[in-house]
Amino acid sequence: MMMNGNENERKRVQGGSCNPTRWRMDIAIPFLEKYGITYYNPQVDQWIPEMIEMERKAKDDARILFFVIDDQTRSIVSMIEVAYLVGIRRMRKRLILTITDFSINSTNILMTNELYLPQNAQKDYNRGRAYLADIAKQHNLPVFDNLKQSLEYCIKKWF
Repeated sequence: MMMNGNENERKRVQGGSCNPTRWRMDIAIPFLEKYGITYYNPQVDQWIPEMIEMERKAKDDARILFFVIDDQTRSIVSMIEVAYLVGIRRMRKRLILTITDFSINSTNILMTNELYLPQNAQKDYNRGRAYLADIAKQHNLPVFDNLKQSLEYCIKKWF
């Protein structure tokens, strides 16, 4: 688990799509470190149950909750979590969303472990992403479809 800064300094939690995604390591973490922004990264190689409490505490302590719902995983749990956070109006925290739809095409998308996501399922997941984006926008939350743009917004707006 990557943590930058001690518990009292952590400013941003990266939530959303996890394994097998690389958006944190390849894009978000280098960007944050470039600007000296501390973060908590919940994506680990070996998950243990104690991490539930660690992640909850990190979210409670963070100034910004940054969620990425991408097209590499179905992201159902992350979508439910974001809807919950919006629903309880936990807006003392800044919530930033990056939502990427599945590209509907003539082939099935290969997910993990030989699981293929057929077109009709891709459409269903995209519909869920659209509903989540609508809910967030109704609460005046920023929603992006581009990770780099959402990171830049985060810097300009809050740092």
